[in-house]
Amino acid sequence: MMNKKTARYGDHFIDESDIESVKKVLQGDFLTTGPQIELFEKKFSKTVGSKYSLSCVNGTAALHLSIKALGIGQDDFVIVPNVTFFATVSAVIMTGATPILCDVCDNNGLIDENSLKNIFKKIGYKKIKAVIVVHLNGNIVDLSILRKITKKIPIIEDSCHALGSKKKENKNIFSIGSCHNSSISTFSFHPVKSITTGEGGMITTNNKTVFKKLLLLRNHFLDRLPMNNKNFPYDIKGLGFNYRLSDVNCALGISQLKKLDVFKKHRKKLVKRYNNYFSFFKDSISYIKNEKDDIFWHLYVVLIDFKKIGISRPRVMSMLKRLGIGSQIHYKPIHGYRYMRDNYKKYFLCDFDGSIKYYNKILTLPLHYNLNLEDVDYVCNNLLEILRLKKID
Repeated sequence: MMNKKTARYGDHFIDESDIESVKKVLQGDFLTTGPQIELFEKKFSKTVGSKYSLSCVNGTAALHLSIKALGIGQDDFVIVPNVTFFATVSAVIMTGATPILCDVCDNNGLIDENSLKNIFKKIGYKKIKAVIVVHLNGNIVDLSILRKITKKIPIIEDSCHALGSKKKENKNIFSIGSCHNSSISTFSFHPVKSITTGEGGMITTNNKTVFKKLLLLRNHFLDRLPMNNKNFPYDIKGLGFNYRLSDVNCALGISQLKKLDVFKKHRKKLVKRYNNYFSFFKDSISYIKNEKDDIFWHLYVVLIDFKKIGISRPRVMSMLKRLGIGSQIHYKPIHGYRYMRDNYKKYFLCDFDGSIKYYNKILTLPLHYNLNLEDVDYVCNNLLEILRLKKID
């Protein structure tokens, strides 16, 4: 029997407490620029361990604001991993800077250290103004290692997949978003993410100067002035954006944030079930591992040797869909998009072997709070049947 809950690879969860939180704002005095915004930001900082948080309209805007706040623009280079959602790259391009694509590891899609080293050798450190790292699928990059490569160049963490994940470093534990080894971290609250505000984003930093710049950039670069100032009520000394998040969205975010640990615990249970199934087929299927850190798994990605099994990925996805099982690919390598080939091919400094190997095998399976263990069983049993793989006792 077809299971509708498995039809989406990701899904949101809204309960009565979320509805009540939003309802109070709708019945109140402020729908935007009100008290819920600062409250959400403060609670978010407390959750991840950062000094400052700034909400905005979505994860792409969070990246755009972050790059601008660091003063990056025309004639500057920003390194970006080759496997990510295109927004990571478009945010760089929107500032006028040039993205330099870095290869990723073929077993997990995270930025490859050797590829990063080679890019710095080819370009040098002068023109590269930032390195964006992507914590992919919830799995996290070891920034303590990258720091030795990037030196004083700012690191921006694209953490849209990784709210709730924590890095274990010696005897210390650091939440993604604490900016322990980075200048800025960015988040998305799209419905398939760890928590949702409908649409929304967040930026965290421990740098007061950067935070003040972000505040201006988010709201038209509008600097409010006292009544006795000749430029009252405000002055604009730069070009900013209308990237504010509303009180309605923030009210939902405050309520959702309370559920973060519950969401994480449930997803871990589902991931463990998936792993138990696929551990019997290591020659044909592998899954992404991180046994060192405390991961909030945003996506469940398996790496399938489609060529060895003798079936194409589109065929598998089509057969899964007919059974009511949603699947996806996260992500097509950036260098493969026509826009990048037409405009930035001369900046392709890698052969992207890791990206291509990773991409050729990946398949995202359903993972969200609305699923139970029986749903995972349904997905796994049907996938294994499609792949003609049987467990041998």
